[in-house]
Amino acid sequence: MVLCSSRTGQAALQTLPTSQFDANHPQQVFGSINDFDISSYPLPQNVLQADGTSSGNQSATPGRRIGGIGSPRRRASSSQQSISSVSSEGIPVWKINKNGKLQARRLAFSLDRRSILVTTTRIKTIRGFFKAATGSRENETKTLELLRVDRIQKGMHTARFRRATRTNALDTSSDRSNNSSNNGQSNPLELIQEVLQKHKTLSIIYEFEGHFESLDLAIPDPNDYQILVRALEGLIQMHNYERNCKTRELRLLQFHWIEMRKALEAETNNSNPTALASLSQSEFLQMADRLDFLDGFGKQQLTSLFKKKCEELKRKSEQLRFSEVAGLLERLRKSQNLGSLDPLEYLWSEMYSTDPVPGVTVEDDASYSSYELNVMDGNPHVEESVSTVAFLSFLRSHQREFSKTLEEATDLVNMLNCLNSSRSLTRNRRNRTAISASSQAAFDPYQSPPRRKAIAPDDRLTKSRFMDYMLSDLNDLLTPASSMDMSRPLSHYFIATSHASFLNIPVHLPGASSWNQFDFVVSDKAEVESIYTALYRGVRCLEVVAWDGPNQIEPIVGLSDDDRKSLRFRNCLYAITYFLDEHPESFPILLKIENHCSTKVQSLLAQQIREMLGLQGLLFEPSNLLQDHNFVLPSPEEARGKVIVLGKRPRETGKKRGPARVMNDDYDADNDEWKAVASPSEIKYFDDEEQMGENKGVVVGVDALGPVYCNDVHAIARTPLQVWQKAESERSAAELDAQETKRKAVELEERAQRKQAEAFDMSKKAGVSVEEFMHERRLSGRQESSLFGRIVEEKSMKDDEGVEVHEVVSDILEASQQEYAKAAHEAMESAKRVMNYKNTLDVAENRLREARKDLDQSKNRVNYLVEESQRARLKATANHEHAAVANARLERVRDLLKNSEETSTSAETVVVTALTEAKISEKRAADAEARATRAFANAAKDRARSDEETRKEEELENKVNALLGKCKDAAKIAKTTRGRLDKVAASLERVNDQINLIENSSTYQNELRNGASPSDIAARHGSSFVDKHAAKIAERDMLTRSMRDMNEELQAAEEEKARLQTKFEELNQMLRLQTELASKMRKVADRSAHVAEELAEHAEEEREAANLRHVARERAEANVHNRGTHKESLQTQYQEAKRAAAEASALAEESRKRADQLEKDLEGAQDFNRLLQIVEEREWAMNEAKAQYDAALQQRQQKDALLIKQKKMFEVSAEVRNNAKREIEQEEDRVRAIKYYHQEAICAYDQAARLRQEAEFAANLAALAAQTAAEKAKIAQRALEYKDKMSLVVEIPPNLAAQTLLHSLRFFHWQKSFDLCNAHYHSIAFHVLHKIVTNSPDLNTRNLRKFTETHMCRIFPSPKDIKKNKTANYDPVFPWSLGCQLVSMNYSSPDEHLLVSEGMFRKYGSCGYVLKPPRLFGPGRKEGLQRWSVKILGAYHLPKHYSTGNRRQSGLSMRPIVRLTLFSGEAGALPFTFESRESHKQGTDPVLFTEDNICTFDVGNQWIAMASFTVWDKSIGDGKLQYIAGAAIPVSCFREGYRSISLFDAHHSRTGPYKFASILVYVSRSH
Repeated sequence: MVLCSSRTGQAALQTLPTSQFDANHPQQVFGSINDFDISSYPLPQNVLQADGTSSGNQSATPGRRIGGIGSPRRRASSSQQSISSVSSEGIPVWKINKNGKLQARRLAFSLDRRSILVTTTRIKTIRGFFKAATGSRENETKTLELLRVDRIQKGMHTARFRRATRTNALDTSSDRSNNSSNNGQSNPLELIQEVLQKHKTLSIIYEFEGHFESLDLAIPDPNDYQILVRALEGLIQMHNYERNCKTRELRLLQFHWIEMRKALEAETNNSNPTALASLSQSEFLQMADRLDFLDGFGKQQLTSLFKKKCEELKRKSEQLRFSEVAGLLERLRKSQNLGSLDPLEYLWSEMYSTDPVPGVTVEDDASYSSYELNVMDGNPHVEESVSTVAFLSFLRSHQREFSKTLEEATDLVNMLNCLNSSRSLTRNRRNRTAISASSQAAFDPYQSPPRRKAIAPDDRLTKSRFMDYMLSDLNDLLTPASSMDMSRPLSHYFIATSHASFLNIPVHLPGASSWNQFDFVVSDKAEVESIYTALYRGVRCLEVVAWDGPNQIEPIVGLSDDDRKSLRFRNCLYAITYFLDEHPESFPILLKIENHCSTKVQSLLAQQIREMLGLQGLLFEPSNLLQDHNFVLPSPEEARGKVIVLGKRPRETGKKRGPARVMNDDYDADNDEWKAVASPSEIKYFDDEEQMGENKGVVVGVDALGPVYCNDVHAIARTPLQVWQKAESERSAAELDAQETKRKAVELEERAQRKQAEAFDMSKKAGVSVEEFMHERRLSGRQESSLFGRIVEEKSMKDDEGVEVHEVVSDILEASQQEYAKAAHEAMESAKRVMNYKNTLDVAENRLREARKDLDQSKNRVNYLVEESQRARLKATANHEHAAVANARLERVRDLLKNSEETSTSAETVVVTALTEAKISEKRAADAEARATRAFANAAKDRARSDEETRKEEELENKVNALLGKCKDAAKIAKTTRGRLDKVAASLERVNDQINLIENSSTYQNELRNGASPSDIAARHGSSFVDKHAAKIAERDMLTRSMRDMNEELQAAEEEKARLQTKFEELNQMLRLQTELASKMRKVADRSAHVAEELAEHAEEEREAANLRHVARERAEANVHNRGTHKESLQTQYQEAKRAAAEASALAEESRKRADQLEKDLEGAQDFNRLLQIVEEREWAMNEAKAQYDAALQQRQQKDALLIKQKKMFEVSAEVRNNAKREIEQEEDRVRAIKYYHQEAICAYDQAARLRQEAEFAANLAALAAQTAAEKAKIAQRALEYKDKMSLVVEIPPNLAAQTLLHSLRFFHWQKSFDLCNAHYHSIAFHVLHKIVTNSPDLNTRNLRKFTETHMCRIFPSPKDIKKNKTANYDPVFPWSLGCQLVSMNYSSPDEHLLVSEGMFRKYGSCGYVLKPPRLFGPGRKEGLQRWSVKILGAYHLPKHYSTGNRRQSGLSMRPIVRLTLFSGEAGALPFTFESRESHKQGTDPVLFTEDNICTFDVGNQWIAMASFTVWDKSIGDGKLQYIAGAAIPVSCFREGYRSISLFDAHHSRTGPYKFASILVYVSRSH
């Protein structure tokens, strides 16, 4: 499939024809433009259709014979002058089908020179190949109208040729052994290889259902090749000229006529037309629906008009020819326009009413010699017209074309009047009918047709021609610039650039919605057709991504190194070479190569460039001094017809031998990030030798500053990977050490906090606040607390007071000393018991403290055992899983072994079955071959009889031809005799006149009267009149006898001529009967041959089936063998799996036992019951001692109470004394407790301080370890950067470097960029460009424009752009406004941005180059602000039958709207969008003008600004607008006035229904 037309962009527009035409010296064929007739174009007889009739009624008839197919070698023929000769019926060719197979065919042109006829016989078998080579098969034909042909491609440039080369090469290698012996015949596959390698090849690219296909041919004979090429080029040029000589409506009808598979037959008389060259009633309704008449008039009215037209023509069969349909549709169109709001009708009415010359009309059937001016009186054959003066006034007043002169307007009117319309077709058909009625001779295609007259005088313009002019491409809104200065450097031009030029471009059906507002498709398959498409669409900068091919044999092109989605780099070069050969005047093609190849493949890539471009003189060779800052980029004129390579190139290619190193840091996939840097010193690396470490020595390591170099010759160099791995391992170790140190510090800090909390709790129990305790510890350090001394001193003072009271009581109670002594004795005993219990309590507290210490040690051991147990359990789990995997594998192998045993049995059964089927198939094949042999024998007999009858036919034909020659000779003799007789009669008449003169003379009368003798008269006068009279009488007698003899001779000649004519008619009748008999016999022979061939094919199929059965049997036996081998292998695997499972189970069991043992030890260690019991027992002992102590105190109180009872006075005193003594003892106990708690608090605080010191030390170690880890991480990052940097450094072979002109560099800082010479360029992603500009708008905009004055800059869409914008392309006007030359667009994803990009290059005829505005490459004045006003008036001939995912419902009328989008190119400015209102008149020709459909916008950058006009359909019903067509035009190319806008499809070409689609607008400008 071919993707694009050669007529794209501005080249797709059609201009009006002029009176000059030259197609292979047509002046030898046509006297003037009015004598133009394609059917009279001279062609050799051997390339014409064999039938004497027009191809109109037979070209599309299946099964029509145009001659027997011949072998690629032309067969000799004795009668080459006869067009009925088989050898002259077309030329032999090889046709390549879509599968890459070659088919023997014959090719011819139809007699009317409008179609190419190709036989369609398919050769399926080897026998059929040889039958076709011997000419024993008749062929059907396939018709290709020349109107569909787009161009001729010489050579093998299509996918079919590539498939043929690949497929046939494989077929030759695989089937050579099978076809090596073929009864002495040559191998057909060798013949195929010979065809591809030696014969002339070409491709006919033609339009088919909205896209382009190719008819790929190989022509064996070089003479045939030259004849065919010349004929095709001449006819294509003439057809294009003829097409431009027709009005738009006529071309549209012709397009749909051909789309409906109708032939354009010559109309010679009024007889009933053939069905294949006319329209029936249903077909007429279909045509009316295509042209949008069905919705307006209705089916019933159209049917009535059709039948009425047939009745007027007295047509028996309801069929209408092309001219008749054109006339009927013209009447419908006029009726439809009556009373409509069509703006063209309004303009015509205004111009017609203001015509200074009186309004006149033109009779459409008036002759040019008797031209009459008629006033409009309702005559349907009369058409309005205006004078040239009125038309010139319209051009100046409305179209603002003030420079137009009257002569130019007259020439334009003359060109418009030369166009064919439906009226002229009807008139020409009438003339042909009159000629046919006046002459009984058959139509002679070589006879010049009558001179066609213009429909109006030179100074008149009719209404239909005015309408056609307003919608023609001559009145297009865009005015392409006439010339462009191409002598400036490349940096001064915008260049059409295709991103990933090799990606497959989707093909859309006719009128298909190629893109919607939010739909886009990005293909990942590489196709060489995309390269051709890009070049034909005007792309002059191709971008390819090169990779190593399989086994590094050659470079390939694709998005990746997947050879299934890539193509050979050689094919890309082949496409470029072909394009430059066909278009040597093309401006230079820039080939940007993103190089992912190894050094070896790079050398192959450079070699291919050298062979295919350099040796052909198509490569622009750069200078070796890339570093020279005086280097100036070449101009397009200087590099015209050449290829400029963009890629990677060392700064000085001649500096050293061998490959040089460069840095590939700007791949599109990696070059979509940018970070602003303040100065160039912050750049990590730049593309120079100093940064890549050349001439510094070997790299032995890396530090925080970067690589460490060593110049020692004995130093061991480390690879970047080794350096990074070492740094990474050191970083990991440092991080682990830092984490462990930090963990220990945190643990010590937690322990210190717990001890401090314990110290504060003890101090509270000692009766001291936390603040007082902390203050005392800061003062005294580790000495005994002075606070405790003060407490003891206070107690001593209280004891002294108690002693004084006790002495007073003793003096008072002296009388009761005995009783008191006894009581005192008992009290003392009780006090001793209290002291004993107190000692017991102290011992119990000490033992409790020791038990708690043992408990803490046991807990620490438990923690250790928990960690070990967890590790052991994890290891046991892993071993268990490994054992489970091994057991599972053992089960799988066991199942496979079981399945293998089962399948082995079934395979043996299959072998038996296959053997039986093979025997049956062998028998059936033998029977089929026997039947085929008998059929071939019968066919041979029928063929022999057919040949005998054909021989008789040829003998009769020779006799007829000989007799015809005799008839001509007899006629020639009769004609000669009649001429001689006429001469004698003239002489006789002259002699009679002379005799009369002599007899009437006086001298003769005197001589007779005088009776003088003749001798005397002769002596006097020299001769007598009497003698003269006698001589004349003798001469008359002689002439009379001669006339009598000649009359007899003439009569004999006429009788011989009549006899020969009668005999000729008899022989001719016999020849006609013999011809019918021979034809019947040939048909019988053909049917017999067809039956025999079918039986042969059936026999071959049976033989192939038998072979397949044998192959199946062999495969079944091999399968049994393989099953056995597989079973043995599975048994071995089973034993191995069983051993591995046992070992894994043993290891898992051992791990489990160790984990169980550790858990058991842990359980034992976790048994704190004994220690807790000891602690509890000692707590209980302490509590018991305390209870005994309390009981002793209570007993002593009881004793004291007893003393009081015995002696009242002594009781009071004793009670006082006992209370005082008891308080003293209690105070002593409290003081001892305070001392104990205080000592415990001091110990806990000291432990907390020691732990805090250890924690601080550990924290310092952790900080140091973290610092070390950070340094190691920094070193590892430098090592990673070094590794990444060195991974981008590649070697460029010298031969590739020498071919590269422009060297790509990644953008970092403007200062670095300005230091580069002009041979460097930057590649910047679109979103990065936007980030750069918005970072500092004024500065970066100024810097970018300054850089692009002398350097190239490429902008490309990155995956981030596609994801963010939901489209594969971006606004190209913004980069253009900054001076960027190479703005890459994804041609594989059509959208509005791509339409805008291609619209920019229409400015200079879509040549791929546009000169930048002066202010972008030098000082230039600032552009003034302009205000434009656009009125959208209507659309015409919009494609109706488009196919999309949301197919338009049948019978639903289109509701078109027009959207205008202005791309100003200003930073941060969104596109200005305007949508028209819905139309008053819907359909394919909507009227859109309303007061609201006026758009006004201001443009300050008109040299860059672009306007996009797109047409959308609102009739889908799902809420979405469906795209129809569009066009983009630079604002600087706007023309004021009423202008048409030619609409384009997604491939920026006008094919199919897009050839006729346009928008009508009114444009005005104000400053």
